[in-house]
Amino acid sequence: MAIDLIMMLVLGVVLDILLTKFAVVVLGEYVMPASLVSMLIVFIAVARWNGYGLIISPLVSLGVVIGGCWLGGYYNAVYSFATDWQFYVSIVLGYLSFGVNILFYKRVGTKKIINETWKLLLLLLLDYVLFCGVQYLSYTLLVLGKDAETFVYSYVSSGTKEVVQLQIFVKPQSGFIYNLIALVILTVGTLIFRSQGIVCNVKQKFIDDKRNALLDEEDKKFSIEEAPEEESSNELESASEEEVDNNSNE
Repeated sequence: MAIDLIMMLVLGVVLDILLTKFAVVVLGEYVMPASLVSMLIVFIAVARWNGYGLIISPLVSLGVVIGGCWLGGYYNAVYSFATDWQFYVSIVLGYLSFGVNILFYKRVGTKKIINETWKLLLLLLLDYVLFCGVQYLSYTLLVLGKDAETFVYSYVSSGTKEVVQLQIFVKPQSGFIYNLIALVILTVGTLIFRSQGIVCNVKQKFIDDKRNALLDEEDKKFSIEEAPEEESSNELESASEEEVDNNSNE
């Protein structure tokens, strides 16, 4: 379990760092994600390991934060712990809301939800709404009562040479819009990894694989025992035919 979670954690952090820079370069001011690949990683981790999958939430959230700080300027002000640690905390709390999946898995069954596409898509949509809702609500509460002037990023425009001021907390409160890229990655990625057998409950898969192996072994034993019976029946049939022929000759 530990190795599996560590591999997913490293993959999520690295891809979030790279994709955060790519997304901002391509889409500019129209993107300020609180998640990209990490939402997919947390979903798969919970599906595979239930509550243990939530352990990686505080660490996998660092990917998009590091990526944002790497961009510098206004993005660094939004993502940096020094100026806006509330954003990071809100992301972690948003991922912890994925714990609701465990209730559905235990009530309906992980395998049934994962294998039925419409149930899976509904769960993905619910997770997106929960993540964005919890992230928005927690961030709003964390910055409540803070002096607005301390949440302002100022810079001099290269064109007009005028001082431009941007509110730091505006974009983190618009997660439902800016995280749509993460929703697309979550949906497409889950469907692809499901087809490869990665999105599953590992413990249940191990039990199913062991049961199937035992059934295969029983089938092999049955086929081996079946062959002599067929030979003996053929011998009896031939013997009875010879006996009938002898009686007819007499």
